[in-house]
Amino acid sequence: MGAIAIFVASMLADGTRDPSNAKKIQEQASLLLVIFAIFGMVIIFGLHGLVMGIYQIATGRRNKVLIWIMWILLFGLMFVMGMFLSMNGAFK
Repeated sequence: MGAIAIFVASMLADGTRDPSNAKKIQEQASLLLVIFAIFGMVIIFGLHGLVMGIYQIATGRRNKVLIWIMWILLFGLMFVMGMFLSMNGAFK
């Protein structure tokens, strides 16, 4: 996910060299921020899953605190996705 985010950011940076493309990107800045927030949440969710898996391999049991953090991250990801969908007019 991080590689995709870097690739998209580099494509956007190349697109800003043309003034007409830069204006279109500027108009969609809030949408781009939501997209990168989704990328960030997915990256964090994946890293948290990695930490939970390593902990479970090391101890042989689940950690309740890490499970609660996972739920908070999941609801945060759902909230960001809801913002993305509402910005695109999916709920009209």
